Amino acid sequence: MVGRCPLEPSLRRGPRAQPIAQDFRIEKQIADLRWGVGRSSEPLNDSQREIIRQLLKTNSEVKFEKFYKVLDKEGHPKPLGRWLNLSNGLRERLTGDKTSAVFQKLKLTAEWVGLSNADQTRVLNLLANMGSPEIFDEPMWHAKLNGNTALRKHAGPEPVDRLIHHLIHINRVESQSTSHAGNRGSIPLGSAIFQ
Repeated sequence: MVGRCPLEPSLRRGPRAQPIAQDFRIEKQIADLRWGVGRSSEPLNDSQREIIRQLLKTNSEVKFEKFYKVLDKEGHPKPLGRWLNLSNGLRERLTGDKTSAVFQKLKLTAEWVGLSNADQTRVLNLLANMGSPEIFDEPMWHAKLNGNTALRKHAGPEPVDRLIHHLIHINRVESQSTSHAGNRGSIPLGSAIFQ
């Protein structure tokens, strides 16, 4: 969780993993980008912003060198003698959509993208409501989900149930394959999503 809302201190902010938080961070970074620094800096054009947006939406992080290469390939080379202002030597990359990257790593991109924004938020809230992210590191974490009807009702519509089912299946398969190797035997799902 991000913390308490400064406008409504009695309410907690939503998890950073929620799609709206991911989109906000991406848009904020794009809004801050300029070619060069200071008064002589130039704003990016709409096409450049869209290319950068797509790169950030499909990766957990993107190095500035990749931005320059893709922009150049798409016919938008960086202006002569200029660079993106946020690549001032202290930063090598911008942060993208970490939540989608986790589902991509779990090979659940199609299921994740197939959910509406509301259903994605439901899944993330359900995962957050399970408590500490470490609960998903336990081999039988899904038993807690199946036995808790209050949390189960948050899962809601069928697409969300299908995604939860896939997560449980992946956890079981991973548990079986790694238990033979002597490992703990589960995907650290919560840890990966809520970092």
